[in-house]
Amino acid sequence: MVTPVAVAGILTLAVLDAISITNQAFAHEKSTQLTLNVSPDTKGASSYSLTGKLTSEGNGLAGKDIILTSSRLNYMGKLGIAVIGPDGEYSFTTTKPLSTVSAWYTGNGEPEPLQYGISSAVHTLK
Repeated sequence: MVTPVAVAGILTLAVLDAISITNQAFAHEKSTQLTLNVSPDTKGASSYSLTGKLTSEGNGLAGKDIILTSSRLNYMGKLGIAVIGPDGEYSFTTTKPLSTVSAWYTGNGEPEPLQYGISSAVHTLK
């Protein structure tokens, strides 16, 4: 016959083990911030410079890809991919007409694809 103390001890160990496994599962997820600046900030320009920075816990993430997209009332498409430099900053130039621009980081190249999570930034021109 199993005593109540033994059952309580086994249940306690099971709960502690479950907490440990849960903490390990979420230990790799890191918060990211992605910025997007567009210059000039007006519609109808002949070219645009898109710049920004990707950081995780305050540090720039080098060598990652930022997917840049554009949307207008009747169009949405990929502008291109900007590779982040050693300081976490990226830049991209386009001559396509812009209205709203989005920058996306999807965690590419990580051992665990979403280690840094998915980040995005949106900028609507004036």
